[in-house]
Amino acid sequence: MKKRHYYNFAFYSSEGNRGVVASISIGYKHKFISMPEIQRAKEGARVDESAVMISCSYLGKMTESEVKTGVTTSHKWRTTAAFFW
Repeated sequence: MKKRHYYNFAFYSSEGNRGVVASISIGYKHKFISMPEIQRAKEGARVDESAVMISCSYLGKMTESEVKTGVTTSHKWRTTAAFFW
């Protein structure tokens, strides 16, 4: 399975007297976001045309399986301690 660049888009819109936040995660072959990608994300999140994007977060380059189940790579942790007197 090919790896894609995944982004999470969050949108805010008003429906009557209440605000609604909706989000969607989408994978792209390329590592840039332009207006057509934002428009497709709005459609996928099922928000109206007047919705405002409040964030676009890069999640990383992953396969669809890694997005759904998590990335299982080993990490080496280094602990640094600082003492202040």
